[in-house]
Amino acid sequence: MDESKEDRLDDIVEAQLRYLRGQGPRPNIAGLDEDERAEVVSMLEIVEALAGSLPASPPFEEDPVAIRLGLVDEHAPTTRAVEAIDGDDPVQISLGEVAARFDENAVRIERLSEPLEDAAGNRAHLICRSLAEAVAVFVFEDEPPTLEDAAVLFAQRAELSAIAFSSVAATQAAVVTPVEVGSFLVPGVGWRDPGELSWDPLGIALGRHFERSTPRWDRVLKLPMSGPLSDVANSAVPIAEAELAKVARSRPQLAHKQDARDFVANREVTVFTESVEAVRSGRLPVERLAGDLAEMCEVAS
Repeated sequence: MDESKEDRLDDIVEAQLRYLRGQGPRPNIAGLDEDERAEVVSMLEIVEALAGSLPASPPFEEDPVAIRLGLVDEHAPTTRAVEAIDGDDPVQISLGEVAARFDENAVRIERLSEPLEDAAGNRAHLICRSLAEAVAVFVFEDEPPTLEDAAVLFAQRAELSAIAFSSVAATQAAVVTPVEVGSFLVPGVGWRDPGELSWDPLGIALGRHFERSTPRWDRVLKLPMSGPLSDVANSAVPIAEAELAKVARSRPQLAHKQDARDFVANREVTVFTESVEAVRSGRLPVERLAGDLAEMCEVAS
């Protein structure tokens, strides 16, 4: 397939994965010619065959890596993954839509074996986890909770990175982080008291929170290699020239050091700038750089 269409191919594969997970329609391959369509259909068959071949990730509290790193609190409430979204529960539907916006397993919905409860009787049956987040979802029926309620919950559950308050219909929700429940310092202004909660539909409030904290690696990988680093070879020229001049002016006393000075001072500046460009472009791994330079010295000797 033409390189100019590689981005679209990535999108087609991603759409196929979402379709296999039940999170979207089949990928649209309209607009491809006959040869491209045959290639894409063959690839999608491979994707479908491999999609279910990997074992599912263990629950966070049972993950051996998390246990070895001390990230699991033995006193924290146990959870289990939500296997099916309740089609009649607006809160679960909203959480499922948030999870579908991210890569597989980037945001996971889990059910607490013992619900958390605040002073007003509002309960959290579900928790949303990502690599860096653990967000308990509290559902309220009458009076909306406040920042003071959140502060009490954070004091009780230090493992929570945020709390999402949501109405039963999921139309009114606010996500609170620990930094928002106390006074905070604004440089040049001074200490500020906590503000008021901002309310949005649950899908918008929680989705915005995870957008800020969850890396979107697919977007990073599509960034061009050129940019601020593309001119690094030209920037290296004056630096290399200045260093070579400094070496040429040196006056070592020992014979072997004099030989080393003469060897380095007589190298063309391109020897160094070409190595810099090779590393920048990815043609030369950093771990091979020292070996190549050593080989050059041995050949010269």
